[in-house]
Amino acid sequence: RPRPADVVQVPPVVLASLSSNVDVSATTVQVRNVGMQGFEMRLREEEAADGAHGAENVSWIAVESGKHSGSLKWEAGTLANVNNSLDTLVFGQSYATAPLFFSSFLTNSQSDPATLRHSNLSGNGVEIFAQEETSADAEVASLNETVGYLAISTASPIVDNDGSVIGESGKLNLTNAWATVSLSRSYTKPVVIIGGLSNQDNQPVTIRTRNITANKFEVRLQEWGYLDGIHAAENVSWMVVEGSVPANRSFYCSGKGSKLKANINIFALDNCDDLVSFGYDADFDQSGEGLVSSQTWTAIDDCGNTTLISRFDTCQVAALSVKAIFHGATVGTNSNNMRDDLRAQEWVPAFEPYSEMPGFPMVDYAIHNMELDTASSNLSDPNVTICHKPGTAEQATLTVKQSELAAHLAHGDLIGACGSEGAGMVTICHNPGTPAQKSKVIPQSALLGHLGHGDIIGECGGNGNDVPGGAQTAQYRTIADGAWTSASTWESGNVPPLTNINNKTISIEHNVTILNSDLNLKLNSTLWITHGSLKMVNGNFIIGKSDVYIAESVFDGSTAGNIVLNETLAKLFVTESVIKVGQSLNNLGGVLKMDYSCLEVSENFLNQSGKDTLLNVCAVIEGNFSNNSSAVCHTQNSKFRLTNGNFENNLGAKITGNGLVLLVENGSLTNLGTWNAMIDQYCVALTVPQLTAYLPATEICTNIASNFNPCNCHPEEDNEGGIINGGGNTFTSATEDDNSMNEGNSYGGGTILPEMLEVTGAEAIVDWALVEIRNAANEAEVLGYQSVVVKKNGDIVSEDGSPLLIFPGLEEGDYYVSIRHRNHLGQMTDTPVFLSISDPIMLDFTSASLPIRGGNAAGKLVNGKRTLWGGDFNGDGKVIYQGPYNDVFHLFSKVLGAPNNDSNLANYIVLGYEMQDFNMDGKVIYQGPNNDRSALLYYSILSHSGNSSLLANYIVLDMIP
Repeated sequence: RPRPADVVQVPPVVLASLSSNVDVSATTVQVRNVGMQGFEMRLREEEAADGAHGAENVSWIAVESGKHSGSLKWEAGTLANVNNSLDTLVFGQSYATAPLFFSSFLTNSQSDPATLRHSNLSGNGVEIFAQEETSADAEVASLNETVGYLAISTASPIVDNDGSVIGESGKLNLTNAWATVSLSRSYTKPVVIIGGLSNQDNQPVTIRTRNITANKFEVRLQEWGYLDGIHAAENVSWMVVEGSVPANRSFYCSGKGSKLKANINIFALDNCDDLVSFGYDADFDQSGEGLVSSQTWTAIDDCGNTTLISRFDTCQVAALSVKAIFHGATVGTNSNNMRDDLRAQEWVPAFEPYSEMPGFPMVDYAIHNMELDTASSNLSDPNVTICHKPGTAEQATLTVKQSELAAHLAHGDLIGACGSEGAGMVTICHNPGTPAQKSKVIPQSALLGHLGHGDIIGECGGNGNDVPGGAQTAQYRTIADGAWTSASTWESGNVPPLTNINNKTISIEHNVTILNSDLNLKLNSTLWITHGSLKMVNGNFIIGKSDVYIAESVFDGSTAGNIVLNETLAKLFVTESVIKVGQSLNNLGGVLKMDYSCLEVSENFLNQSGKDTLLNVCAVIEGNFSNNSSAVCHTQNSKFRLTNGNFENNLGAKITGNGLVLLVENGSLTNLGTWNAMIDQYCVALTVPQLTAYLPATEICTNIASNFNPCNCHPEEDNEGGIINGGGNTFTSATEDDNSMNEGNSYGGGTILPEMLEVTGAEAIVDWALVEIRNAANEAEVLGYQSVVVKKNGDIVSEDGSPLLIFPGLEEGDYYVSIRHRNHLGQMTDTPVFLSISDPIMLDFTSASLPIRGGNAAGKLVNGKRTLWGGDFNGDGKVIYQGPYNDVFHLFSKVLGAPNNDSNLANYIVLGYEMQDFNMDGKVIYQGPNNDRSALLYYSILSHSGNSSLLANYIVLDMIP
């Protein structure tokens, strides 16, 4: 009687096939005890044989039960109680033609050797039975067995979620003669599965495979030894998939090694079959032969036992040298070299600036920059009410889109209805999409600065306290103040676990207390604490392979134990919050980022081998501040008070940054590692190392303690209530596997070596730039990018000063290359160029002979050298002097809205590192001598070869797609 397939969740369907022919005696693979963690199998010769078979290779795959109806239709499942009688399997979905079909025993109720045969395979189902051999007796009454099956719609490539081909499949008409199957691609560790044996010749038979290579294999039918060995043709299905962890060099040299995800592609089990913590690390070092790629996977169980697997490959990867000149920086120099005023005035930032700029959305250096979560924000083009032509007979209240607003403000329109008290004021959502977002009312003059770092016009969207989108849909979400263990604290009374938290999402938006228990986020979990607090009394806060976000909140562990980031995939992000630690804060290898926050630690602050980024942090630590082993710590505008310990940067560790204030009351400042951190003020009780380049001229202890009584944890507010921190660091609720941006891979850490800024002359640093590597088949697709440093003579070097730019995740090959700058239009090669570390090309964008997209229109010739057009003050890829969205408006707004321009003077000069600085002299000038407005008009608009009519409203366009 026909019956549907018995599709279950567990155990998986296991398909196994012989893949060698060492012992030529006929044999089959028997499988039993299939479970979630593995299975047992053995070889079984015919009953009349001696039962001892030589060692053979066996290929196997495990497939979860279920079905898929996409472009490659397939299903996998089990069928119970299969014996020597025909049993009809009805597929869970229909196929246009008979699918490829594979089957395998999953149980071993009786030990007699048997194979699976089938008849009447169609698009709707198949008849299947177990066939025993009869070498010892004529008994063929097989006991009932459970069978696993896999049906695949067509003979086609098998791809993963990323679209990469990982296998292929097909059909064969097979006899007892060896047949060779040639594959369409090569495999490193090919797993060959043969199945779906038809029943044209009813003699019992097995299948043998041999000589499996990267691109072919041999296969035949083999009758049991007591038969004549001649078998008529049968239909069989075959498939080949890439097996285990790929071992070929190209896989790792292409950067795909990082795609091997813990507990997805790679598994580790301890003695109790529990999943354990994973770590992954990759490093690249240049050698004489190429680039040495080092990949390491680490598994650690709860007892601290460690298993480590490493591999090293010499890779031929993409590499090149680049040269470029910014036209604005040549204005007034009367030479081929650019000015280096920004460096001389110490305005060049230690970090690359592009991750903070809206015109460069793909740039994300994880050590100091986090992505924007737009899930809970209104980031559309909102309507804005304005007073059009105020104070004239034509004035009228209009509603315009935010995208149209700049043009109206440029000719004097006001935000707000005509005649209303609120005219000239605007409501914005500050830090949208983050737990720190809030609605503010600011004057029109301050609007541009806020929009420049990602704020939007209008009230903030979202629910309640504007928590991130991921927190709003968390599995566990607070609804009231109370104890963690109380059902009344949580939505629907759903209380989350406290220890061994796996695959859970938890959102705290109230005041929650944990008594006498650890909080342990062990695996793939996320905890948000937003606009609330978490208090721990006793116990430790342990972060495993999980993410923790704390924003505008308090974590009070002053009467508890340690905070521990206990593995490389642990993340703790803190913004505008207070963190109190009863014992030590210990980063064993994860990522810790804090900005605009206060930190109180009763014992030690330890970075063992992780990445710490501390921006505008005020910390009081009663023990040591220790940067150890391979740890990296970046500090910017942060203050540390150590009441009874040392500030230590130990062997192998690195500390970078600027604006550091140190008060070490009863200890020393020590350095045995790499020190690149600028200290603004220090007072140290005991010894201080020779850090002449990074220490101020004198030690100043007077009033230094006032920095910490109490700590000022929050960003300074300008007179209009707007944050003036230069552009808001924001963070996301997305996981590290979220590839929604899909804009390429970054190479480099985004931090310049401070000693490079001390060089003068032709080698002096001018500014940062961005080099992009683009797909030769799709020039708009950025495959990789690198923040780079540009010298006065146009030479471009990496952040550590190397003239060779290496892209370790990109194999050598043909690519488009583009160069971009924060306020100049970019340039791109007109055709793909071959990039290889074995013979790196020099791309000299200053040479008029280098073919670039747009030709002569894409750059201005200055003293025979091609330069990048200057004046893109808003990062939209256009230079506009007059008309809608003009850059002059952004220049004017920068000057008029400057925090210290209290009189709103048009001739006020803004000093610093600003996008509106056309000639890169460190001054933004709208009106007066050497103003940037006139420079934009003369040197970019009127000088462009396409502007033959000398029109002031001509638009200079970026030629990069």
